[in-house]
This record gives sequence, structure tokens and C-alpha cells, in this order.
Amino acid sequence: GDTFIHPEVHDKITVACGFLFVATGNDDSERGRVKLPEFVNSLLQRFIIANPGAQNMEKLIENIMKSDYTNINIGLLQPTVILVFIDKMKDILHIKWSLRDVRRFLRRANDFLGYMINDEELSNQIKPITSTDIALSFIFSGHTLDEERKNDMIEQTVKIFGGSYDDVNNFKQGRTHFRKTYSGIYLIRGHIAMKIEKEANFPQPLMDALFWIRWTGTPDDQIPRESVLLVGPTCYKATAMNFLLPKNRNAIHMTREMQVSELIGTTNISTPTRFEDSIQRLQITLRDALVSIGYINKQENGELLVKDIQHKLKKESTNIERGIEVHNREKRHGVLRGVLYLQICLNKMGEKVNLFKNEIKQSSPSSTNTPGIKVTMTFNPSVVTLSAVLGIPLLLLSVHLPPASVLERLNSLLEDPRSLVITEDTQQIFNDESLLREVNQSSSRSAPISAGFSLAATTTETGRMSLSGPILSRFTSIYTEPYRLNIIKQLLPSKMEKQQFLERENDEEWEIEGEDEEDDLKVIAEGITEKNYDLIEAINDIHRGLIELHQKVTITEYIRWCRTAVSLHSFQQFSPQKAAGIAALRTIVDALPDNDRRYKTKEVLSAHIPQQLNYIIVTDAKERPVQQREDVLIYEDSPSNLKQLVSKISGISIPVHQNAQIEVLDSVIWTRSAVDMADAVLTAVASKAITIFEGSPGRGKTAVAKSVLEALGLKCTRINLSPTTTVEDLFGRDMPQADPEGGGFTTRFVPGPLTTSMKLSEKDKNQELPSQAILIDEINLAEPHLLEVIESFMLEMGKEDRFFLPNGKEINHKPIVIVATMNSSALSNARSALSTKLQGASHFLRLIPFNECELDVLAQAILEGKINAREQSETLKKIMKAHKAASEMLERETGTASERDSITLRDIFRLRMIRDTCPNFNTDQLIELVYSTQFNRKTAEQFLKSVGVEQTEGDVMPLIHDRNLVLSNTVQLSISTETVDGPLDLPLSAEQRRVMRLIGAGVMANRPVALFGESGAGKTHVVRTLAQTVGKKLGVIQFNADTDSSSIIGALEIDGNETVKQSLIERAKDITERAIDSRHTLSIELAVAALINQPDISDVEIILRKISENSTQNDNKDNQQEHNQIIYDSKQLITDIAEFQQQSTRNFVFKEGILLRMMRQGGWVLLDGVESAPHEVERLMSLLEEEPTLAIYEGVRPLIFHGRGVVRDNSGENEISQQFKDGE
Repeated sequence: GDTFIHPEVHDKITVACGFLFVATGNDDSERGRVKLPEFVNSLLQRFIIANPGAQNMEKLIENIMKSDYTNINIGLLQPTVILVFIDKMKDILHIKWSLRDVRRFLRRANDFLGYMINDEELSNQIKPITSTDIALSFIFSGHTLDEERKNDMIEQTVKIFGGSYDDVNNFKQGRTHFRKTYSGIYLIRGHIAMKIEKEANFPQPLMDALFWIRWTGTPDDQIPRESVLLVGPTCYKATAMNFLLPKNRNAIHMTREMQVSELIGTTNISTPTRFEDSIQRLQITLRDALVSIGYINKQENGELLVKDIQHKLKKESTNIERGIEVHNREKRHGVLRGVLYLQICLNKMGEKVNLFKNEIKQSSPSSTNTPGIKVTMTFNPSVVTLSAVLGIPLLLLSVHLPPASVLERLNSLLEDPRSLVITEDTQQIFNDESLLREVNQSSSRSAPISAGFSLAATTTETGRMSLSGPILSRFTSIYTEPYRLNIIKQLLPSKMEKQQFLERENDEEWEIEGEDEEDDLKVIAEGITEKNYDLIEAINDIHRGLIELHQKVTITEYIRWCRTAVSLHSFQQFSPQKAAGIAALRTIVDALPDNDRRYKTKEVLSAHIPQQLNYIIVTDAKERPVQQREDVLIYEDSPSNLKQLVSKISGISIPVHQNAQIEVLDSVIWTRSAVDMADAVLTAVASKAITIFEGSPGRGKTAVAKSVLEALGLKCTRINLSPTTTVEDLFGRDMPQADPEGGGFTTRFVPGPLTTSMKLSEKDKNQELPSQAILIDEINLAEPHLLEVIESFMLEMGKEDRFFLPNGKEINHKPIVIVATMNSSALSNARSALSTKLQGASHFLRLIPFNECELDVLAQAILEGKINAREQSETLKKIMKAHKAASEMLERETGTASERDSITLRDIFRLRMIRDTCPNFNTDQLIELVYSTQFNRKTAEQFLKSVGVEQTEGDVMPLIHDRNLVLSNTVQLSISTETVDGPLDLPLSAEQRRVMRLIGAGVMANRPVALFGESGAGKTHVVRTLAQTVGKKLGVIQFNADTDSSSIIGALEIDGNETVKQSLIERAKDITERAIDSRHTLSIELAVAALINQPDISDVEIILRKISENSTQNDNKDNQQEHNQIIYDSKQLITDIAEFQQQSTRNFVFKEGILLRMMRQGGWVLLDGVESAPHEVERLMSLLEEEPTLAIYEGVRPLIFHGRGVVRDNSGENEISQQFKDGE
């Protein structure tokens, strides 16, 4: 009866009689739990609920068996026996069972006790499942135990439940295998056989995992009824679960930054059009769910579909009452009720959105109500909600990564029975009580959970330790054994032996008794190669050679090796030896340091790879350091008259798209490493693998990869990662916008570059070559949580499938080519390490810095446009002497050969660019400008002296001549303002004038300039003085620890149209002047509001409203007529201002930051104190390249800035007219 006011609820709340608040929780001391504050604790009457004692537990188990597990014969499985088993588990294995564990035991007993496959073709060794077998299924699968304790527990289990020791030993030591008969397919271990839908050739650890997972289902259904957690270091956990689950399963890669909304659903601002767009994918999901149960939907209208399903459920329920059986009734009705529930919710949301639209249309923009944001909200269910409601199995990969709060939200779905109350729907549609009573036919407030739904997850052993006890107690943990990575002992290469093998494979006794151990690698290779023993033998021969050289091969590398070899053998028509050799090179040997790579290629792979490829890798680069493009890559016609790009190094050929142009390859200088990288990209494309290049800056990683991809005719999306890159930047974000249909407000999903590529790939018709490629630069510069999302994306793009975006949206895609580049992890502390799984599953090429010979050749090609080591000019020799001396001096100065401090090929590119833009600079000046500036003044003088370079003139006073600022004989900057010729006495020291001269040279060459020095040395003062002198706008961005991209690039803000606003202010000023002239009593007040520099339009409106309401008579008839006109005009302006304000509150504008404004105006930007926020400088790295670009994803639409202007939406079709100004 009490009434109170809540600060977030407008109306008073009265507590109805009978209201009771009950809270449950585990001990505060448990992992993942937060201690209750004393204030909250004092308000609660606390009851400590302890586990029941032995006597009470026995009675409780008996009651549970009678009510929930009626198939169990209590006479055969007594609660007392179960209690004894629980005690032994605690005493021997130190494992404490909760009531949830007991329920899992009873569930298996209810379904499996006494069950036996009735198939005459099976061995008579197959026997009914006993309570001993059920108990052992938990012992064998759920824990990593030492042999002594395991044997002790097995012995006690037999004593407790009874049974044969022979059967138990057979069950323990038996090898899990498939057996196919006329009646079906079975999974057999020891004396137990279980039905399974299909068979496959799997290694023994994976077979064992399948067997233990199969226990979590029912005799007739392999989909788990228990929530399974697969634990272990292996790479096949997801493979085992995916094999058992149907094709329509949903798999989600969990990440550290995952939020509840991504799993359950989000409430979004909506309009009729947006609502229709957002539910299209959901309607397809509902249709697919109906198709899966054989329901033919003939209704396009949601209301009619609801009536049809209601009629169908009622009809089938009546038939069941009459004794007419409905096939697979539980799952079928679960899906029908799920679709019914979701469709009713969609119908209600649609009605709500349309009602809102009508209200907006009827509302008057001139209303005196305070204008504001008018919105309507809709709830979009995400993957977990849809899976649970529609009965779609769900697999959560790496479940230990998200925060504990996210996992706790799934608690109710891990219970038995499962439930899900959708509290995230703030509109109370998905949790409407009347709807839930109608659909559930009960008082449950949970969304309907379909019988086909199951929830499984994977984690590592260390990951499991990070999960809270309450979460773990809800899962059935199954531990998986690692693969045995032994060399394949024996192959069956001959046709006769192959036939004998196939005959033995069908022999039941051989399968059960079998060999002692079958090599896991052999089984993996047989499965991937489809038992191509010639190819397996070639792989095994190379593997043996690598092992002899102490080269370890991980399981992910081996699987990738086999898959690449199969692709090259099947589609490139390579011999088994050649396919296995090239595959080994690209998947294993390429990742080694250079000396190891060359040595192991020579010792192991030389006999297996083409001579030209071996030559490129093994021989000294001094011999033909540069190749002609025609000797590397060419276009040829295939036998089917299709144009294809052919590597003359390895023989790999890839069909190209019609828009392919081989000319893009002519821009590459084909050094040995460039040839190597190009061939690696083609090999990866041919085998649908990921390519990762690791090497020092300026190594040509991006340039070579981009050229090859474009030569294939692929649409290449390039992404530069930085520490500030977000998930939304890559995949997309919901952007606010005004509702084009009326006065409302909505959001629009703007896809990021990765999402756009996936959408475009869905249109692919060419099965041999994808249309999309993604080039990810600086992949290891991303933050660890983002890298997890990127890695899961990369691993999924090799096949046609569905991908769940981080916001929960589902998107279909076809294969996409992925190439990533990275600098060495030693380059920066901010860089993240790639997972071993990604490295093992990719073609990973580790590049070394250019050797002296390659560097000379590249420098000659860059600076002189020719390649002839014997005809180097004296100028080139001098530049290369300086380049090498600078590199050695920098290494001595830093005490390390770290790539961070090395002089790279980019310095030579920079020298050429300065020379081309400033032809009056002589060689000595170029060397001084490019190389000596990387040292302090004293070291720079030593460096210049050591390479025989004369220092440019000393202290030179700047002067103005012919509208140019002359800083030296060669450094001159044009001045945009009126000037008078003569010397300039600027407030600068001699050292500061030297620095200004160097800055001026950088400006002339259109190069970014970095100034480093002690605090107070005048760096900022020099830049400001120079900009002011030449008449350039200077935008200064002061960096500090809190600096982010919004202050540099820009941010989204609510604002109106500036042109309309100025028009309204001009009208107000006109009224003000007329009011002053006519001596209106409110004219002074209006003038104060309207005639200031930046009038506030809201203040102006208030005064105008006073004027419109003031109808006092004036003795002067002319003035009275003017006053009447002012009142009329004021009312009109008030209406327009109200409409403008209403539009403004719904209009989001991207306000460009200082950097973008200066880019557009051709001004200068000074980033002051960049050491305070180095991650933000990394964000701008692409802008500092030789060909600068900058991708902006923070705005309403993506923008790509580049040297020619601005491109919107990441496509080259809509260039805007405003170009970068000169001197950008």
C-alpha cells in the first residue's frame, strides 16, 4: 500500500498487496562475485541455504527421479547408491558434485539406462548401457586425472553400481570408431554403440571427444541436451561440436569487449522504413526455421502468418489428443511457437512505428511546445535470443574471453529447464505477459525456448580457470586430449595394399581390435587428401626431413600444409611432390629466420620445389638481384580460353577478372624478395589461405601485395590499423540521423569496410576467384581485444558461410582474399602479438631487411630509373655511402640494430621526392636534409664529414624577395600576402634559423616534418613564426594524455543547417532595425539579443514571442501600421525558428577537427607534444606515407582523403569537387 516516487519514473508508484522481493546469490567469496554492500545487506533478511544432508539429499533425489525422470526404475538405480558414488568422487577425485551434477547423471540414466542398439550387423559384443557406464562417462570425459586415482575410482564405481570388469576395461581402453551398417551409422567404443547421422575420418582424440559429447544427447538425437563446455589445448574442439550439430547452427567468436546487447539484442531508434529494412534478415531467419520443419509458408503478411501458425498448432494439438502422432512433435511445436512469438512481436512493433509516424504527421511544426528529439524505439533480437527461440544450436568459441557480467546474463539458458527473460526490450513487447502466456501456455515470463536449442562452448584449460564457479557448475565439462604429432609410421602406397586396406576397413573385428595406435597425422592427412597416398607420402617425406633438422611442425601448420598441398595438386595439377614442397615452403619454412629458411629449403625442399623457386630463395642475391617482370608474372590463356595470371617461378596460375591490368605490376622493382612475396600471394589465393608478411618498414610488403591483387582484377580494400582503431571503424556503426519520413529521429547502420567487402562478395558468381580482397596494414598495431575480432574474421573468410558482426547482426559472405602486413613485434611496445592459431593457419612470410646488393639496385632504380650495378653514377655512389654510414652510425648510437631505429628504403624514396620537387637542391643538400637531420647537431656534423659532404652555408638571415621568403640559396617559400622586399629581422636564434631553413626545405618537398629536441628549445615558436611570415593558416593541436581522434579529426555533433540558421538571423536583424526605426517598446531588448556577434537564436525567439503578443495601440498611424507588420513578421519567423530548432535536434553533423579543416584550406598543422599520445600519431600513419591517404570512419559516411581529393563511401565513384589546396 505504500506510495513512492522514483526519480526516473514520472508517475507515483503504489506497491500492490502481495508483492515480495527475493534475491538469490552464491557466496560472496566465490570467484567472479562482488561482495554485497553493507547498506544493501542490512535491508535484506538473509537465509543461508546449505546443501542438504545425506538423509535429506537421498529423499530429494528420490523425489526428483519420480517427478522429472520417470523412465528410471528406482529399484534398479537407488538414490542411496548415487549418494555413495558422490561421496567417492569427493574422497578419491576431490570433486564435489552439486545438485546440478546429480540432475545431469539422472538425465543420462533416464535416457540411456538399458539402451542398446538393435542391429544384427553389429558385433554381439554390444551390450545394454548400465548405470556403471553412465557413471564412467562422467569420470572418463570430465576431468584430467592421474592414472592411479582414475583406476581407484573405476574400481569403486564397479563396486557401487555392479557390472563386469571386462566390460569396464573394454570401455576404458577401447578405440572410438564409426561403424556403418544397412540400418544406420554408429559411434562405438567398447561394448557401447550410439546412433550418429554421418561418419568421417577423424584422428583418435577427436573421435573420443565425439563419443563423450554424444552422451549429452539422447539415444535418438545427437544434439546435446546438456550445456557442453569443451576444454583443452587442442584445435579440434569446435570441429567436434560442429560435426554433431546441424548445418543451421550459429557459431560466435567471443571477445574481451563483447557486450550483452550483441548476444541478446538491442533497442534502436526506428522509423517505418528503417524498421522494414532491419527486419528483412529476421524474416528470412523465420522463413528458414519454418522450412526446417517442413512448414510451407504461403503468407507474406505477418498478421496472416500468425493466424496460420495458431491454426496449425491448434489442429495438431487436437490430432495428438485423438491419438494421431505428429512426427518430431516436440521440436516442431517448439519452432512453430518460436516463430509465432517473434512474428507477433514484429507485428506489434510495426504497429507502434506506424502509429508514431502518423503522430508526427499530425503534429504542427509551429506548436508552442518546446521542440526536442521525437523518437520511437524497436528491439532487434540478436543471435542468442533467435537461437533459443527458434531451436538453433549455438556454439560460443573462447567463452572465457568476455567479462563475467556477459556470461552471467546467459545463466538462465544453462539451467534445466532453460529460460530467457528479455529485459533488454525497454518497450515491453518481447516480455509482454499476455503474449508469453499465450505462446508458452503457462505463466512463465520467459521467451519460448525451443526443444532443438542447445548451448555449447569451447575454452582452454587456463581459460576454464578464469570462469566463475557458478558458470562452470552449469556446464558439462568435457576435456579433450591433444593430437599426437608423430611422424607417420607406415603408408599404403601400392594399389594392392590400398585395396587390402579398404577391405580391412570394412571388417568389424579388425575395427574393434585394430592396431595398437593409428597415427593422428595420418588420419588427418587421409581426411584432407581423401586418402591420396601419393600426396601423403610426399608430405610425410618432407616432414621427416624437417624433423631431422629439428624443425617442429604444429598441428595447425600441418593441417594448413595438407590443405594447401591438396589445392595445388587438385586445381593447379601439380605433382604430389611439387604440391607438397611448395605447400611446406609457404606454410612452415617461410616463417623461419632467413638463414634457417635458406638452409632448410636447400636441405629438404630442393627436390620438391621448382628450380626457379629454389633459385630465388637459396642462391645469393648478388647473382641477378633484379628480375624482369616478364620473367616473374605473365598473362596467358587457359585451355578454356580464360585469361590467367601465371607465376613463372612456381607455375601457379590464377584466372583473372575482366578488369585486370597487368600494367600495375610494372611499378614494382622485382627484387628477389618482391618475386618471393608475389608468388606467396598467388599461392595463398590458389589455396584459399591467408597471407601475412612480416618485415621492416619500407620493405615493399603492401606495394607488392596490392599490385598482385589488382593484377588479378580484385577489388582491394586497404585498411590501416592503429591503436585507436575500433571495432565500429572496421565493421560499422549505428549513426543517428533525422527521419526523412517526418519529424522523427532514427539511426542508420553504416557498414564499415570489412562489412562492405562481405556484402559485395555475396554477389560473386565466379567460383574459381573471389571478387573481393582485403589488405590489412599494420595488423599487429591493433589493440589485443580488436585483434581477437579481426583474427576470427580472417579465419572465417576462406569459405562461404555466415558471419556474425560484433553488434550481433548476421551477414552472408563468400570467400574473400586476405593479406595482412606487419612490422616486427620488436618495433613498438604498443604492438600486439598474433595468436599462434592465426600464424599456423596462415601463409606467414618473415622478410629480412634488404641486403647491400638489393639496396644498391633498388636505389639505382629509384633515383636513376635504371638497373645496372656496373654503371652507378658518382652521385648514386655518394648517396648510398651516406645511406649506409647513417644506418651504421644510428645503430652505434642506439646500441641496437632494432628496426625501430634503422635507416630504410623510405629514406631513398624521400630523397627522390625532395629532389624531384626541389630540382635546385644539390646532392650534398639532399644528403644533409634526409640523413643528417636524424642526428643531433654534433653527430650530424661528424656524419657529414665522414661521408665527404660539405655542410650548407652557416647562419643566413632570411629576407623577402619578389614575394618569396628566402631562407637560403635553394630554400624559398612563396608568401601569400603583400610584402616589401628586404631582410627580415625575425626573433630567432642562429640555431632556430637553421631549423627554419630545414622546415622550409620539407615544406618545398611537400613532406611531413618532425621536430625533436629539449623542452623550451623553441620548436613551436619556429613553426609559428614561419607560418605567420609566409601567410599560412596554422592549426595547432596540443597533445596530452587525454587527446583523442575527436579533437584531431572531428566528431559527430547535433546541429542545424548553418545556411538556414544565418538566414533566420538576418531576418531577425531586419525586424530589429525596423523595430528601432519605429521606436517599438521592445526594440532595445531585441537589439541586445539579435545584433551581437554570435546571436543565440533561442534568445531571439523569446523576444520575438513577446513582440508578437504585444498588441498595444500607437497614436502614430504610420508607426502602428509598421508595428502590425513587425508582429506579423515576428510570428512567421517564430514558426520558422521552431521548425529549424526541431530539425536541429534531429540533425547530426560531422564537425571536422583542426586537421581536416587545414587539409581542406591548404593550411599547416602543428601537432604539439606528440609524445604524450603516440597512439594518435599511429592513427595518422597513412597520412605520412609517400602517397598519403586518410580514412575517416567517425562521420556520417566514410571518407577517404587522398592526394586527388576526397572519396566518399570507400568507392571511387563519387569524388566531391573540393580538392586539397596547394601546399597541403
